Amino acid sequence: MKTVKNILTFLLLTCIPIVTIELLSCAVIKSLYPASDPDSMYPHLFDPYRGHALNPDYHYSYYAQFPHTRAGFRGDTPVSKKKDAGMVRIIMLGASALYGIETGGVYPFYPMLKNTETITHYLEEKLQNSFSRDGLPYKAEVINAGVTGYHTFQHLVYVNALLLEYEPDWVINLDGHNDFYYGSPRRNHWMDYPYSSVVFTDLVNTRDLFVGVHLVVRALAPYSYTFNILERQTKKILQNKTAVRIKKQDTGSSAKKHGRAIRQSPRRFLQTTASGPIRVSCGHCGRLTGWESLHTISTVCSCSLKLSSKRILI
Repeated sequence: MKTVKNILTFLLLTCIPIVTIELLSCAVIKSLYPASDPDSMYPHLFDPYRGHALNPDYHYSYYAQFPHTRAGFRGDTPVSKKKDAGMVRIIMLGASALYGIETGGVYPFYPMLKNTETITHYLEEKLQNSFSRDGLPYKAEVINAGVTGYHTFQHLVYVNALLLEYEPDWVINLDGHNDFYYGSPRRNHWMDYPYSSVVFTDLVNTRDLFVGVHLVVRALAPYSYTFNILERQTKKILQNKTAVRIKKQDTGSSAKKHGRAIRQSPRRFLQTTASGPIRVSCGHCGRLTGWESLHTISTVCSCSLKLSSKRILI
């Protein structure tokens, strides 16, 4: 009887603090975080090939909106891989400028652009008005495939791995700044990419203790309000580790970085053009029209109507 009493006492003394902490954590989450999933706080998820990709569950608290589609594009409207008849589909590649991130730090604060304020939204609107004015039976669709922090090599992977499945008539790359941002002439932007899964992989390879802590916390977060809060903190630590890596690479004055970036331009161009061919096919009949280097694609199929050829512009 005494043993049973001791066990009950132990369980009671153990459970009361746990339940109390859980209730307090629940109250914190309900009052401070509009979305209960820690992943909803962050615009990106790890991607094994591109480093990171847009998080479909991201919740931007300033506007209380979910700015990404389930397919991982910037926008509100779901995109089908199969085009409707008469649709002219354009996919735009880019980084923060195309995505429309918020400003801060040394700049005056301005919130992230709404989906109705992005470059792709205005381009689609302008094209559709032009089709209507000219009496053309086309419907314009411009997909925003911009992802903050992307370099040219990630666009290459994105196009070849996924975007061509959406049957675009045109693919336009509105980017380039990130490739030349860092000033060190020794920097290789393929191998020294300082963000997302690249940083996490380095932490795993170097047996960083933080990796084990973060993975355990993340595994328990769906079942505990306390670990839910802890995961939010471990993610911030991971971001700080990324920031430290970026700071180490970003050395030198602005003038020196500008000069070094100019000297790196031929190397970056050669890396881009050496990335291999890309399939080019007609956006209407699907006929393969050739294999071209990324920077030289400009083909027209014999069946083409206006704007029907697939083109990729750098």
